[in-house]
Amino acid sequence: MMNHEDILERMSNANPTPDVEMITDGQLAELAMQIEQERREAADLGDRQFSEQSQELSSGRATRAPRLRWLKPAIAFASALLLALLVIGVAALVRTSQPDVADQPAPAPATTSATTSATTIVPTAGEWNPILAETRAKSAPPAAVCPEGTDPDTPGPAGQDEPAIGPVSDSGGEAGAFDTRTGRILYVDASGETWTFDVCTNTWQQMHARGGFSGGLVYDADSDVTVALGGSHVYDANTNTWTWLPNAFLGPGVYFSPSVGVYDPVSGLIITTGFGGDYIDLWAYDVDTNTATPVGSLAELQREDCFGLLGYSREFDRLIFGSIHDVTALVDPRTGETTLISTPTPGGECGIVGEEYASAGDTAYVAKGVWHDGDVFRTRFPGEVCGFDVGASAWTPCFAIRGGSLPYQFEAMVGDSINDRLVFIHGVNPNFGPKADGDVWAIDFDTGEATELLTPTDP
Repeated sequence: MMNHEDILERMSNANPTPDVEMITDGQLAELAMQIEQERREAADLGDRQFSEQSQELSSGRATRAPRLRWLKPAIAFASALLLALLVIGVAALVRTSQPDVADQPAPAPATTSATTSATTIVPTAGEWNPILAETRAKSAPPAAVCPEGTDPDTPGPAGQDEPAIGPVSDSGGEAGAFDTRTGRILYVDASGETWTFDVCTNTWQQMHARGGFSGGLVYDADSDVTVALGGSHVYDANTNTWTWLPNAFLGPGVYFSPSVGVYDPVSGLIITTGFGGDYIDLWAYDVDTNTATPVGSLAELQREDCFGLLGYSREFDRLIFGSIHDVTALVDPRTGETTLISTPTPGGECGIVGEEYASAGDTAYVAKGVWHDGDVFRTRFPGEVCGFDVGASAWTPCFAIRGGSLPYQFEAMVGDSINDRLVFIHGVNPNFGPKADGDVWAIDFDTGEATELLTPTDP
């Protein structure tokens, strides 16, 4: 922050013409001394001139009226004095009606973005279950790394067996999650078959295990299993088996099957959502005991705005929600404190074909999310996948995706934490027909470059 002297110097450089509001007490005193010095010099000059004229008259050498050589200095002195008095008077008048700059309160900083505003709401005491604040995660298994000699940017072998490619409307599976222990993407194809994709060698492996579910996949790190939401199926990579569990979200007045969720590294629980009437309810799910616990209601996240849980930021410890009405919400899972940010937002949920989302790079990424423009749904960031920058309160950075502005779709979009990138599995043609190819590609978060991991195959 600039001090008073810095401000005056910047103003003086920008405006060479003196400004009475910029004159300090020291400058006024210096001006007064200069005027006094000029007055004395002018008086001395007048005395010398008078003496010379007297000598000329007494010697008889003067033949015409003496010149008044002191007139011009006197006029100059009088003009300077009059100007100085005028400046001093105006400055004094201004100071009597206005306090010194140093005594004035500093102005509030100007808002840098007219499109972003934020409102924070804190729940009433006792309305938020502390389970996510009091529960602590178990020690998770170490994360995998790529073996020496492998190049994750080199395309995988051509002609390898690949997952089934199905139509967009098929809900048999088409979901993926990253298993940090094995370093592989767990993927369920359109037929319900389980596959893994090695992100170090870019190869598919069929696991010959079927889950039979519809919904998202979440890897629970401290339990080392992958949970299939929407069907309560659990996959254990150690035994290559799916286990069916009774629906934990079933009870008096409660019955729903969550379709989206995120793993909470603090509590070791999976956080998911349901609608309690007109607004979102937050739930905590413990896969070890197959219990679901209501955490609290987010009354600010209305059903009509189609808020959806998109991801989680560990650095800021905030859940990230997006709506179709250009509002992004950040929720503290420990306290329920909610911040609503008005900013262009790629919304999800609402059953609108056109959005894919994933937790990656410690935030949420959305490809071709939608927003509601009057009576029409439009793509918020055409041809791009964007991540939410919590610190900047904006959806940035954005990267170009395959298909440009066409309604290109993906069977799955998964964050690869080993290589710090976003992996896209399979694409569809612009006519919303069968999947167009078996392409697998990635976007590097550091460079923004797209890399083909597996050459596309014919449908």
